[in-house]
Amino acid sequence: MLAAALILADLWLLGRTQAAETHSGYLSLSYQEGMIPEESFDQLMDSEEAKKLALAAVWKNHGRKEISAEQTGRKQQADCFSVKGQPEAVFGKTLQSGRYFLSSETGVCLLDQKTSIALFGVKDASGNVIQTGGKTYRITGILSGEEAVCMIPAEKGSAFDGISVQRKPDSKSVQNIVSMLEVYLGGSHKEVIDGQFYSATAKIIFAVSLAMLCAAFCTAAAVYARKTRKPAVLSKCLVAAGWIMLLVIVILGIMFSGLGRDYLPTYWSDFEFFSSLWKTKTEALRQFAAFQQFWPEQELYNTWMQVMGGGAAVTGAAAIGILYGIVGLRQYRTG
Repeated sequence: MLAAALILADLWLLGRTQAAETHSGYLSLSYQEGMIPEESFDQLMDSEEAKKLALAAVWKNHGRKEISAEQTGRKQQADCFSVKGQPEAVFGKTLQSGRYFLSSETGVCLLDQKTSIALFGVKDASGNVIQTGGKTYRITGILSGEEAVCMIPAEKGSAFDGISVQRKPDSKSVQNIVSMLEVYLGGSHKEVIDGQFYSATAKIIFAVSLAMLCAAFCTAAAVYARKTRKPAVLSKCLVAAGWIMLLVIVILGIMFSGLGRDYLPTYWSDFEFFSSLWKTKTEALRQFAAFQQFWPEQELYNTWMQVMGGGAAVTGAAAIGILYGIVGLRQYRTG
């Protein structure tokens, strides 16, 4: 019964790990309010370096605003943002219906599903019209998520608070992308959200939990073999197989996690590198835990925390099983 529960838990972990992987290309830099001029973003997008990016958009947070629908007479508060570039870079695959607007369009917006229901009573209010800030906007698409959001195209000459990009799959080094963005937008950003780091660490934690589970099952099989008076060499082989599987799965998990070379030292005894990496990532995680700007960021953080918690639980249960099995084997040897 316990074995079945652990297997089901690991399958759930696999699903959560795959969910985290969908955000692996996401990278976001947040600056002080209005620190990114429109011209800087235009220069970035006109440069050769922009080819390293699949999608890119700069955004500005206008705070909580009242949104109304004249045809229904309803009103709703929502976080309003203006964006220049490709909204997909910010919201990814969270578009539920309709389409993302183009940078060249005006008088259009994106709403979340919650606000759509509050204003119009339906999940898909694409094509309807809303009013906010004394202006009228036509809804082109509906976003998923649990936060009330309204996204509009930025006006010409705007200044922005942050940039979100989707890296191309062949862009392995996140730090190179960050350095490129700093050249055009400045290096005074206050927060970096690196989807690759969270996706890769989720894969590694899943690999560790799976490896420990395999080792626990092999140890349990070894105990059963001794209990049923099978040859001693069989139980020894089962234990050895468990430890070999553990090492192989962990090594393969690290190799295929997608953890870029930014997280690997020149030589493994470079303790200063690991110390600096630890400080940088713990601070980044602290900032990320304190605040997530958009729903995809909330989804990434929640999924990552589920993998960390679930992985720790499965690994801990498997470790207890291994220790219990080792004690049992020793009792049979001395018995």
